[in-house]
Amino acid sequence: VDAQALQTEGEAFDGILRGAQRAGADLIVLGAHRRRVLQDVFVGTTAERTIRNSRLPLLMANAPPAEVYRRIAIAVDCSAVSAAAVRAVFALGLDRGATVSLIHVFDALAADLRLRAPAAGAADAAYVDAERARAQRELDAFVDSHGLPPLPTEVRLNQGAAGETLRAIARELSADLLVVGTHGRRGVSAQFLGSVAEAVLRTAQIDVLAVPPPQRG
Repeated sequence: VDAQALQTEGEAFDGILRGAQRAGADLIVLGAHRRRVLQDVFVGTTAERTIRNSRLPLLMANAPPAEVYRRIAIAVDCSAVSAAAVRAVFALGLDRGATVSLIHVFDALAADLRLRAPAAGAADAAYVDAERARAQRELDAFVDSHGLPPLPTEVRLNQGAAGETLRAIARELSADLLVVGTHGRRGVSAQFLGSVAEAVLRTAQIDVLAVPPPQRG
């Protein structure tokens, strides 16, 4: 790898961002050796502050680098932030030789409450199916409206912690890279991602790419 070393002063997250800017980088990578700081509730840590303030995609490298990515899972909530995350995967060339899938986790609160009751039955299953179909239509419309390439999709009911649901789907897909969008200085996306992105970044065993929203102006 053709590389150069840059040394900066100040707080770690600020030094990382200034170094990336000086280098003209299009991606920031943090290694797994920094993982211990993520146990600090993901607030005020170097990784969290870097992600929240970065205008560049940031790759949290959790797994040993063995080969190019083969299966990439992108979490989407049908927002412009999610569209930016999808585009970043292709702009960075991470899709080359990889299978890329979109994951959309939807909530069905009424079904979740009724499915826990002894009387849960066919009506509840029909409700969940209707909600799943609605979520699939929203996802299809999202792909079309943003001019994204047709990709395999996974639409799943959130049954508990959405972060764990997302990680479980990634495991089922044998994904080696999970992609989430962020809202930069305002924290992670308030629609689907919310604290989910934080949970994923804290606990994922595979690499995670955090993509900031598109810059305006």
